[in-house]
Amino acid sequence: MAFKASNQLPEDAYRRAKSTAMDATRLAGEYSTLAASGFNSGSLLSLFHDMRRIRDQLTAVKTVPGIAAHAKAQEDDAAYDVGPEFNTLIAAVDAVVQNILATFPTDGSGYLLDRKLTDGEYTYRDFAPAQLTTLKGLLDAIVNAVS
Repeated sequence: MAFKASNQLPEDAYRRAKSTAMDATRLAGEYSTLAASGFNSGSLLSLFHDMRRIRDQLTAVKTVPGIAAHAKAQEDDAAYDVGPEFNTLIAAVDAVVQNILATFPTDGSGYLLDRKLTDGEYTYRDFAPAQLTTLKGLLDAIVNAVS
């Protein structure tokens, strides 16, 4: 007989979802602040990977059976419907991912143009605040989607 670990408990899934949402808010706030003064392509790619991870984690837990009922009980709010809140947050996180995918400079074959090699050293591409205005707004939307 095997260890039964294929199902997730709603309380564990909700706890993980709340923790992931707080991670999303923290990261979005930090990067939004940085966007006001600009940052480099290494930071932008880190943000991209973090937001994809967060989106995937939230997507995985949102369908755990019993999570909606557990959220109502946990928040002591019979009217609380966590489903639309999941969807709003996931959409906000995905908007950041999609913005980076759509706007990151690439060559004609789709390869990223993220750094330059000179004399054996990498120099990462810098992005000015004006180039990050839309991204900053999307990051602020994540911060506003979590209370």
